[in-house]
Amino acid sequence: MRKPRVKALDVARAADVSTATVSLVMNGKAEKRVPLETRQRVLKVAADLGYTVDLRARGLATGTSRLIGFLVPNSVGNPFFGALHMELLRELGSSYQVLTVATDVGEEVARRNIEQLLAMGIDALVAMSVDSAYLRPIQSDIPMILIDTDRFGPGVAALNFAVEKGARDLAEHLVELGHRRIIYVEATTRSRTFPARRNALFTALEEAGVAPPAVIETDIDMLDAERVAQPLLRKWSNDGVTAIICATDLQAYGVLTAMKSENISVPHEMSIAGFDDLPFSRVVEPQLTSVRLPGDALARGAVAELRGLLDRKSARIASIVIDVELQRRGSTARARSTP
Repeated sequence: MRKPRVKALDVARAADVSTATVSLVMNGKAEKRVPLETRQRVLKVAADLGYTVDLRARGLATGTSRLIGFLVPNSVGNPFFGALHMELLRELGSSYQVLTVATDVGEEVARRNIEQLLAMGIDALVAMSVDSAYLRPIQSDIPMILIDTDRFGPGVAALNFAVEKGARDLAEHLVELGHRRIIYVEATTRSRTFPARRNALFTALEEAGVAPPAVIETDIDMLDAERVAQPLLRKWSNDGVTAIICATDLQAYGVLTAMKSENISVPHEMSIAGFDDLPFSRVVEPQLTSVRLPGDALARGAVAELRGLLDRKSARIASIVIDVELQRRGSTARARSTP
């Protein structure tokens, strides 16, 4: 049988204080207002009785849920999203709870999960690398921080990487190394960042006189990239392909694994590069050439904008662009001579 919920009144009686004092202590507002000894007593009694703050009741009383929605394509498989999630927890975890929804679970499920987030009365929504089609139907006045995502509507703060610059730098790097036949591994996820980096890359190659790369698509997943690329690699090599560019480092790791399985020498037979510059890119062999997207700077900027919006201020800067940098490493080298 379910035990009755412990109430603030129960804690107040056991600790010999008022319910107002219990509320101050349990909501982190007691410093300089309640003596240390009393605070400690209330916390001990609350722990002994198993009391927790009723978030629904607090939300009704204060008009705030202390919940932040975090919307990403994949919350588990991509360490880039995990790093931002941890930054949000570090910066906001003492006063807010972060609830995560992944859109790659399928359109219907994702939309239902987003609706449930909104029904909970979240105080703000942070969306990273998400197709804006998921966001446009949201009719809400909650603050929204869009990261690596198309900005729409007034009152929405957006932070994006200068991926176009990184794509151009990568294209120039490969052209300088003599690569003329290139494959591009696109991500199936639809968000602002992937068409932006692909279009800038293809434009830079075209301006250098290089034919547009052939394109394959995979999930942002090592195993899927390996599975899709492996049966094609030997044909690409025989056709004179000398370089592969992947939309993300995770896909590049999968393609690199497939290249090793097919005994394709990297970078002497074929070069490979990616985007993100995840920590593993400096550990794989050979080290991966990658466009570095500084997630730490992105996370700090997102948290700063979010704090401003949560404090009932408008976004200080409507659109922020964060610089990127190409990291040249051992996975790219001069193109081999081809017929």
